[in-house]
Amino acid sequence: MHHPGVPAAVRLHPRAAGPYRPEHVHHWLRQLALHSERQAAVTAQAGLVPHQLWPLAGPWTVRVADALLTSFVILSGAAALLMRSDSGLDPRDLPTAVAFAGLVLVLLARVGRGRVSLSPGGKLRRLHTQHERQLLLHRLRGAAVLVLAIVIVQWVASGLVAVVIAVLTAGLVLTLVSEFTAASRDHEPQHKTHPRQLLRDDLNSALTYSALFAVCFGTVVGYSSGDYAIGLGAGTVGGLACGMVWWSEASRRYLVFVLCARARGRLPWRLMRFLDWAYEAGLLRVSGHAYQFRHHELRAWLLRTPSPPPESDGGRR
Repeated sequence: MHHPGVPAAVRLHPRAAGPYRPEHVHHWLRQLALHSERQAAVTAQAGLVPHQLWPLAGPWTVRVADALLTSFVILSGAAALLMRSDSGLDPRDLPTAVAFAGLVLVLLARVGRGRVSLSPGGKLRRLHTQHERQLLLHRLRGAAVLVLAIVIVQWVASGLVAVVIAVLTAGLVLTLVSEFTAASRDHEPQHKTHPRQLLRDDLNSALTYSALFAVCFGTVVGYSSGDYAIGLGAGTVGGLACGMVWWSEASRRYLVFVLCARARGRLPWRLMRFLDWAYEAGLLRVSGHAYQFRHHELRAWLLRTPSPPPESDGGRR
């Protein structure tokens, strides 16, 4: 039979959209238990942090999908912008094109890397805690990307290719600075934050910086070129690129992970809703910024039981 906690939780905590099936809950929880076991063997921590669950769907699968999805979105926008500009190809632009391709490859390598940064969120009041200092550094880096991109646009002449290169180069410079700055290393959040709020802060940070970048950068490009339609397009593409590559690593990787995990049948599409349901049902608990199995016995049983016996209560998903 099922572990008593699983069918009882399904029966006693039905969802408005329809109850989960016990065998589905067993399978999803077992995937989380396996990930927790692997993580504990490496880091001695068995917590389930949403934006760090992505290796569960296949480390290389998620990283490659992340790079391909990000490049498709950004390059599609850049291609549409270049088509709008009606600029013909010139052999003299070949070095510029090669430089552009090199920058794109470097940035895609960043997008597909294994380490994922989490944008700090919250209100900046003082600088007494490590989180507040990280928040200030994050916002200063965001402002630096914008200022550096505008300076490059004003310096490297005209043309939309130069505009795109300005955005990529500015971000690349700031990325390299971040990678070689000890203060920019990834840290686990020290403040008590619900796991869902971590992703919300990351996404809100990306949207805020992207909108600011789009408005300011688009205005400068529109003024320089005399065509504010081009400026609007450049600002949108630039904001999208910066938002996806530098300011939303955790939320972007989480979205790609859920897509891959759902495609491979390992986890549900609405993973956060399932985790919250498991918390309300008493199967998981929240400890700081991570979910954990409430009972060690349940986690151990899931690890020992690859597939549950046929269910007897006929629940519906």
